[in-house]
Amino acid sequence: MFTFFFIFSQIKQVVMAICVTAVFWMRVPVALSDDLHACRYLEKQEIERVVGVSVREIETHPANPMGQNICFYHLAGSGDTGFVQLQMIRTAWAKQAGKKWTAASLFHNNMSFLDGLETIKGIGEKALWGGAGLKMGAGLHVLFRDTYFTILAKPADPSKSLDMSRSLALIVINKIK
Repeated sequence: MFTFFFIFSQIKQVVMAICVTAVFWMRVPVALSDDLHACRYLEKQEIERVVGVSVREIETHPANPMGQNICFYHLAGSGDTGFVQLQMIRTAWAKQAGKKWTAASLFHNNMSFLDGLETIKGIGEKALWGGAGLKMGAGLHVLFRDTYFTILAKPADPSKSLDMSRSLALIVINKIK
């Protein structure tokens, strides 16, 4: 009889552990796989071809609370000041992360808070330039299909930032299916 209660007790503990684990995983936001990350849309060699210097290091950042994720490329030979940054969200990613907005609604919402944006023709459905440098709203903000991304090339010569960002944006757009 003691063996029966011992076995029953062990089974009960295993079942409880499974239940607790299942509840935990249902509450944890879904992590984006490597296929669902901004870094999949812009490769080191593509950046090097556009900016003319090598990429020293690539940092990947997981989704922020808005569901956007970031890929940060440090440029060689420019100290800590030269970089390319791609920040991206796709509507499907937001839904997978449990968010209710779309890429288009997030794009329009974010742009409503920024001043001094310049419309850039010929890129995506809508593209707005927020300037170069380290300031709020900097970069090229692009809405294309179900994707909103911001790309900023910050080379040693800031006068080339828009042209480089535009070229990189077209590379990203060509990879969006």
